Amino acid sequence: MNESLPCIIIPGMGHSKMELFDEAGRKQKTVWPLRVDEKEAARRIRGPYFRTVLTRRDKGFTDAIRAYFTDVLSPLTTLPDGRMQHDIRPVTRDYPVSEYTEGEKRFTYRVAPVRELAKAIGEDHLYLFAYNFFTDLYDSADALDAFIQTVKRRHGVKQVNLLPVSMGGALFTAYLDAHGAQNDAANVMFIEAALDGSVLMSDLFRLNVDKYNGYSVLEFATSRKVSDAMRKLLSLVPWEVRFGVLYKSLDAAFSTVINNSLAMWETLPKEDLPALREAHLSDEAHAPFRRQLDRFMAAQFRIREMLGQRQEAGTKFYATSGYGLRIMALSANDTISTDTVLAAYSSSLGALTAPRGEKLDPAILTPYSRLSPDGAIDASTGYLKDTTWFFKGQVHNDTAFNDKIQQLVRRVFTDPDFTDVFSDPAFPQFMEVG
Repeated sequence: MNESLPCIIIPGMGHSKMELFDEAGRKQKTVWPLRVDEKEAARRIRGPYFRTVLTRRDKGFTDAIRAYFTDVLSPLTTLPDGRMQHDIRPVTRDYPVSEYTEGEKRFTYRVAPVRELAKAIGEDHLYLFAYNFFTDLYDSADALDAFIQTVKRRHGVKQVNLLPVSMGGALFTAYLDAHGAQNDAANVMFIEAALDGSVLMSDLFRLNVDKYNGYSVLEFATSRKVSDAMRKLLSLVPWEVRFGVLYKSLDAAFSTVINNSLAMWETLPKEDLPALREAHLSDEAHAPFRRQLDRFMAAQFRIREMLGQRQEAGTKFYATSGYGLRIMALSANDTISTDTVLAAYSSSLGALTAPRGEKLDPAILTPYSRLSPDGAIDASTGYLKDTTWFFKGQVHNDTAFNDKIQQLVRRVFTDPDFTDVFSDPAFPQFMEVG
C-alpha cells in the first residue's frame, strides 16, 4: 500500500544548511543560508554612503557594497572546473523527521507541503534530503541514491516516494539520468519543480534585470529584512548609484559563485543553455566544466523519454504548477507567466501558457485542448497532462501554506484510487489561490 512507503523530500535552493570546514576537518561556521552581519556591514559602508548622500555622487559606496558582498560569498567560491575552493558540506540527517528537533520540524514544514502527509504516514516515514546546491547535481544525485538506499533498508521496502520541490526538480533530472533505471521510486510528485530550468537564472546570466530594484539582488541572496534595509538606504542616493549597487552586487555573485557553479548552470532552461554556454564558458579553463554541464544538458533534452521509461516500469508522476504572477523583481521580464520564480511551462513540463494576463490564441488550440477557466493554460500540452494541477496566483515559496496542495500530496501518496485530475471533483485540474 502507498501509505506504508516512506517519503523523501528533495528540497530547493536555500533549503539545505551548509557549513565550512578547515583542512583538519573541523567545522568553522555556517555559510548558507547567507548571514549578513549588519553591524559589520554598517561599519564598512557608513563612510562611503554618507559621502555619497551629501555629494549626490558615488563616493565609493557601490565599491564598498561589492567588497562586502564578495567577502560574505567568499566561502562559497567556485573554481572554473566546477569544484568549490573550500570544504563546504551540507548538514545531512539520515534519520526521519520524527527524530528532528522542534525547530527542525518547523523548518521542514515550511520547505514542503507535507504536514498533512506526515499525519497520514507518520513522521517516522518522512525524510528531508540535504545537498550542496552549488556543485554538480550529479554528485548530489549519487548522494540522493545512497540516501534512498539507507531509507529503504531502514524500512525494509523496495521503493520510496519522492517529493522534488523547486530546484529539487533539476536534481531529480540528474538522478533520473544516473540512477532512474534502479526503479527505486514508486510515486514522484513535483511541487513547483524546475523541470526545464528557471527563466530567472537566464535573466541573471544575460543581466536582463530590473535596474530600478537594485536592492532585490540582496533579497534573492539573503533575506527580506536585508533588502528592506537596502531599499531605505538607496532611497536617499541618485538613481545611477542604485544601478551601480545592483550591477556590482551581481558582479560579486558571478565572480565568486554563480559563473563557476555547475548547479547554477543546471537550473537554466534547456533552450537557453547552448548560447549562454558559448558566451560564458568557451575558454580552456572551463573545459572540464563544459563536459560535466553537457551531460546534464543532454538529460534535460531527454527528460520526457526518461520519464516515459520509468512510467513503463510502473513509476507514477504528478505535479503542481503555479502561474499568473510576475517573476520576482530582480528580473526585468514582466510578461512571462510564473509563480514568481518558475515559468509555468517549466513546472508543468511543457504546458502551453499565454503571456501573463492574456489568453491563448484560439487559432493554436486543438479539439483536445484542455483550457484553464481564464484561457491562459492548455493542460493537454504538458507531458503530465492528466496528473498536473495548476494553481493560479500560487507564490513559489508558499506551497507549504496551500491547504489544497497539502491535501493533494497526502492523497497522491496514500490513496491508491486517487490517480489523476479526474479522480475527485474536489481537486479539479485548475484552481485559484484565494
